[in-house]
Amino acid sequence: MQLLVFGASGRVGRRICKYAHSDGHGVTAFVRDAAVRGGHHRERVGIAY
Repeated sequence: MQLLVFGASGRVGRRICKYAHSDGHGVTAFVRDAAVRGGHHRERVGIAY
């Protein structure tokens, strides 16, 4: 399943992205500012802003 996570740079959003990716889901993290990515790695999580 492909997921889009809003608020992905926050504490809860980062965890949702981490657990969803570890379960094999495709994840796109929606963040307000591309400079603040919340520790997401482009290899694992797509970034949308």
